[in-house]
Amino acid sequence: LFIVLSITLAFQLRMVLPYTKLWKKEVQKAKDKPEGQVHQLKIMVSNVLTPNDETQKLVDLVKHRQPDILITLETDKKWEKALQQIESDYPYTVKVPLDNLYGMHLYSKLELIDPEVKYLMIDDIPSIHTQLRLQGGRVIWLYCLHPMPPSPTEADKSTTRDAELLMVGKHIKENEQTAILAGDL
Repeated sequence: LFIVLSITLAFQLRMVLPYTKLWKKEVQKAKDKPEGQVHQLKIMVSNVLTPNDETQKLVDLVKHRQPDILITLETDKKWEKALQQIESDYPYTVKVPLDNLYGMHLYSKLELIDPEVKYLMIDDIPSIHTQLRLQGGRVIWLYCLHPMPPSPTEADKSTTRDAELLMVGKHIKENEQTAILAGDL
């Protein structure tokens, strides 16, 4: 009994320890920059749930918060029409309205450079890949994703989600540039 309990405890600790302060961090801590060199970017990601009809609440929130980048997920033509109210503030857009709970829209106050809509894993689940020119002229990558989640109604396992994240991670590593990954992850 002691041996079985010890093996079980070791297995459980192996699963839990990486998520505690006792384990080495995989992500480096951001370094503070001098006051004049700080770059701030306000990003809002909103998973609206396609059947939701309360479009004006999101419009009002966007007008109130004024993000530099707005990414909407699960948006269709109805949501696209409702969000036309904000387009005067967001001259750069990528629109992928879909009725399958995977539609996506990107609104940006900052210049989008060569935006692409890609279907990395499944033919009707898009992602948006673009470069973004910041106010000082610096260019970074922006990846907008909404991979298929593991759930009883979607997929039994997280295999496609994990594969999509790994593909984007590989692209980020190859580019060796600053990148932002946003969406419903």
